[in-house]
Amino acid sequence: MKHILFAFCCCLFLPIDSTSQQLSKPTEIAVIGLIHSGNKYFNHRTLLHVLEKAKPDLVLWEQSEDFEKVFGLLTAHRLKIARPGIEQLALQKYAKRNKAVRIYGFDTLINSRKQYIKEKIRVDDTFYETLRRADKTINDSLAYEKFIAIDNAYYPKFINGSLSEINLPEVYENAALLYRLEQDSILPMAKK
Repeated sequence: MKHILFAFCCCLFLPIDSTSQQLSKPTEIAVIGLIHSGNKYFNHRTLLHVLEKAKPDLVLWEQSEDFEKVFGLLTAHRLKIARPGIEQLALQKYAKRNKAVRIYGFDTLINSRKQYIKEKIRVDDTFYETLRRADKTINDSLAYEKFIAIDNAYYPKFINGSLSEINLPEVYENAALLYRLEQDSILPMAKK
């Protein structure tokens, strides 16, 4: 089964000067969904044509870094030395023709919810394990155990929960409680 990856190349149209801000024309955002490798119906020339027709003031492309032109990329692509994605090829030409347009990285997949939470849990585990082993007063121990119990129940809701479950008021209340406990108890314990 062939997997098709979709990228989002977002084009944001913003007013350029203060006189155009006074016009009643609203800000427009265009989202272009595409296949990274392209196909016979949609390739870098097609994407370039879409960008030139839209004339965006700002382009956000699906990468973690901002766009940088690569010298000789089109030649390397024609000679089949390199296989860049269609976004890279289209933006290479578009940036050359439209030097005033900014192209920024905007990666939606690198900072996914599950990856972020797993990394946070890994870092927190190291910190809290060290704190667990430290000598504490009775009040510090009770505050620590309360914090850990709430924390352990809180993050699995994000990993396994649906969007409606994550947006429940009790989740926000637990987040606020965890923040207060962290500020009032855990950080002072860590400083000790």
